[in-house]
Amino acid sequence: MAIRTIYHVNEKCRITDKGPEIIREYRLGEDLVSDNAFVFLMGPYTQAGFPVIGEQYDPYTEIFVDDVQAVRAGEDKEFDHAELGENPTGTLFVWKVTVKYAPPEYTKLTEDNNDYEIFDVSIFGEGVDMDGRFDAEGHANVNTAGEFYEDRLPMQAPVVVVRLSVKTYSPPNISLHRTVNGDVWWGAAAKKWLCRNVSGEYVHNATERYWKNSYEFAFINHPYLNWQLWKASSGYYHRAQESGIESGSRVRNINDDGSENVRPVLLNASGGLLNGDGSPPQSEGDEPVWYQFFDLYPSASFPNFPNPWG
Repeated sequence: MAIRTIYHVNEKCRITDKGPEIIREYRLGEDLVSDNAFVFLMGPYTQAGFPVIGEQYDPYTEIFVDDVQAVRAGEDKEFDHAELGENPTGTLFVWKVTVKYAPPEYTKLTEDNNDYEIFDVSIFGEGVDMDGRFDAEGHANVNTAGEFYEDRLPMQAPVVVVRLSVKTYSPPNISLHRTVNGDVWWGAAAKKWLCRNVSGEYVHNATERYWKNSYEFAFINHPYLNWQLWKASSGYYHRAQESGIESGSRVRNINDDGSENVRPVLLNASGGLLNGDGSPPQSEGDEPVWYQFFDLYPSASFPNFPNPWG
């Protein structure tokens, strides 16, 4: 079956708040009767090169086909095959086809969430290596004499990773890459969340134009650990507090027999030798004085993404 007659019946245009909208009507004659509109549109109509979904009106007009309809309109009484120089075998069968061109429907984003709409979220757990100089409860890796063991503890901190994708009109915020939350975020204290990865993909087709941005956040799931590096203050020298030595001067650690100590020893907050057993922290905010904290990642204000925890 094939289309034998083509009539561009009419075309009308209206201007809307989204842009121009054009309705075009065809009257097409087919040489084999069919009441199946789907078969007609996907067969003779498409094969003949008529407008299909997503096709642009012209190279200079940003409107695209977003609707095509076909309706059987009865037999064509004004035409027979003899006009084509063929033996007449009957009349052609008529289809009325309506094609609508309209501006693309851009992705609708929710304005109450800073134009973000989470459409894909995954959550999983993993571990990250710790310094190894203290265990999960904060006990230093030392013997009963306060000396560090040569082998560090094979410790890992539990981490919860959230991967999410968002649709937005803006490209991804690359400056978030490898930063930690500077303030409370998703219910967690500052420096508990690390933005490990940021990527973006621009989607541009006949019906959609938006950025598909992906972010990966890692949460230290521990009562008092965060993305700072914790180290026990220790070394081969200490600030003098002994009698006969200028207070505060830096001196080498000496054994009882007068020899130099070949292992680092724990120090207190003033850099002096740690007195007592340096009891480990029992709760968040109760750290021993001999811990020091190092910021491995800069702090940033994290986006107002909807909390996946609910």
